[in-house]
Order: sequence, then structure tokens, then C-alpha cells
Amino acid sequence: MSLTERINNNIINSHVNNDTKMLARHYLEAANLFKGSNEEPFFLTQSYVFSLELGDLKTTKHIFTRLKKLNRI
Repeated sequence: MSLTERINNNIINSHVNNDTKMLARHYLEAANLFKGSNEEPFFLTQSYVFSLELGDLKTTKHIFTRLKKLNRI
């Protein structure tokens, strides 16, 4: 199984289990995997939303900074 398939499966399983913490983590992993591509902002945005839901300010600030550098915020 490729890294992309593993992350995709992890994201799907986290959605099925309503595991917000793992969703934030796996979407950030996907953003890191696709860094520099058109997919990166999508995955960062998803991770940002779930991090906000968790109240994880450290991760939220980190993702906000990355999105700002990509001119997405």
C-alpha cells in the first residue's frame, strides 16, 4: 500500500469514526505529502477546520501561517 493510499484510508476511517483529532492530523499529513501542489491548500484547510473544532491553537496558528503564505487567507 502506498503512502497516499494509507493516508486516504486513515482519513476515511477517521471520518467513519468521527475522530476529529485524527482528522486534523491526517489532513495535515496529506498537506505535507502534497506540499507545493494544488492539493496542499485543500488539505490544509480541512486540517485547519478540524483543529479549530478541537481548540488546538498551536496547530491552528501553524496552519493559518501556511495558508497565508499560499495566499489562501
